[in-house]
Amino acid sequence: MKKQDVIFVIIVAIAVVVMSYLLSCCAMYEEPVFDTPKVSSGVIMHIEYYPNRLLCTMRDGRMVMLVGIGTPNPTVSYRKMSIDLFTKLAVGEVARIEYGEKQVYSDFISAYIFVGNMFINAEMVERGYAKYMPTDGNSKYNFRFASLETEAKKAKRGIWAFTEDW
Repeated sequence: MKKQDVIFVIIVAIAVVVMSYLLSCCAMYEEPVFDTPKVSSGVIMHIEYYPNRLLCTMRDGRMVMLVGIGTPNPTVSYRKMSIDLFTKLAVGEVARIEYGEKQVYSDFISAYIFVGNMFINAEMVERGYAKYMPTDGNSKYNFRFASLETEAKKAKRGIWAFTEDW
């Protein structure tokens, strides 16, 4: 065997080894798969009844619960004030929906809702028409919601002007 043939065989062998290594590295990497997108958008059509929570229906039929905040129980007269503000801020608007870190319920999406630059969940708490209500596994904005609630209570904004606790 000529020297050139030996060198060629060695180069081919090295190429095969390198290619095998690269292919095995690629095979070990798997693209993460999500059951639902982390962010989506849609038009909010109307608000639904759900005890102590704001739940809205999107034009495409998805049900979205505003995560991290709560509203007065339906039996409390102040609930209508919360619903009216949400309707004014969000119903009929195109919203960006940021999915909560943990999807707790199977019937609807737990999410943070943004209309333009306005963070609806936070706006409701800041104006005193919703309160901080932690949701299992969804803590991204907990500190913000708690701080906004404290400020709203001190300033007696929204429902806090009429009651100490609800």
